[in-house]
Amino acid sequence: MSDDYCKHDLVVTSCAYCKPPPPGVSPSGWRTSTGTAYHNSPDCPLLLRGQRYAASRGNDTHAPTPIHWSDVVPGTLAPCEHCCTPTTFRPCYVLDGTSWLPGRLSWEPKPRPDGLWHARVLYTRDGEQMDTIRNQHDVRPR
Repeated sequence: MSDDYCKHDLVVTSCAYCKPPPPGVSPSGWRTSTGTAYHNSPDCPLLLRGQRYAASRGNDTHAPTPIHWSDVVPGTLAPCEHCCTPTTFRPCYVLDGTSWLPGRLSWEPKPRPDGLWHARVLYTRDGEQMDTIRNQHDVRPR
């Protein structure tokens, strides 16, 4: 089988299950069992607002659970309009061992107790999508 075909015997870019996530969407994300959006963060303001709204209406709320974009059944979840936009993740270089690789990052809202800023970083290493948290010393603007 050619590298251009996925495990479903389709061209990778045509397979709803195997194609890479859209720009701004992290390969690993969050959802609630009754929600209709895929979130890059369990702390997304729109996800939290939806939880508060459901509670105010007397509905049950469901804790966000981790999910991979590749596991989303096509047509069931849409990328969140707040946390899954291409501008959420900015281009960067990330230190991977001794090499600087191109990637995208999204900074946390404030420094951690150690005084360092941390960011969620998405990049590709040897064809594998990486999704990690790195501090300010391991990323550079691109």
